[in-house]
Amino acid sequence: MGSMDWWQQLPQIPNGRG
Repeated sequence: MGSMDWWQQLPQIPNGRG
């Protein structure tokens, strides 16, 4: 359970948003 787990569920992954 990480805070960076919600964006992984998005249909499009924003590149360069490390």
